[in-house]
Amino acid sequence: MATDLFETLYAEHRFINRVLGAFESYAEAVEAGEPFERHELNRFVFFLSQYAELGHHHKEEHVLIPALVDAGFSAPGGPLEFIRDQHRHERRLMRRLRRTAAQKQPWSAANRDEVVATVRELVQFERTHMEKENTLLFPEAIRQLHGEPRQRASQQLLEMQAAWDEDGYAAWLRELGEELVADHPPASAWPG
Repeated sequence: MATDLFETLYAEHRFINRVLGAFESYAEAVEAGEPFERHELNRFVFFLSQYAELGHHHKEEHVLIPALVDAGFSAPGGPLEFIRDQHRHERRLMRRLRRTAAQKQPWSAANRDEVVATVRELVQFERTHMEKENTLLFPEAIRQLHGEPRQRASQQLLEMQAAWDEDGYAAWLRELGEELVADHPPASAWPG
């Protein structure tokens, strides 16, 4: 486990992207009419909801952003608000997938098309979002956040991670992500 805030966030981006590649493979199989398990959509949605939204984004919104505001970044209307808006958009896409995954009736062709389209939109959106954070936000944040403020933020991160993994939950989520990647090998790697 990384102990530096930025090492952790970059590593989580790489891991999330691997699972997004698997999700993309799943959507391609659904689109091609291959036999698929609806349960797999639930597994992907669960992983992304828990690991990316509740884990990773929580670290960004409750450790990184407050540390950057304390270091002089402007909170309203600037890059930090943009990141929050991006996280809200992702949550809307995830809600769309949750509704389809939870429906009781068998999927219609329209449901399958919606899943494929939403997965593709989510994957593209997430990759663009992570790329912006990796190339624009994080490098600037690293320049601005150093010394004691960075150490304090990294300590907050460690405390947050310890609470999150108190009963092995974070480790289990990583295992779930690895299973999804193994079960739906990504066709291509994302350079980020």
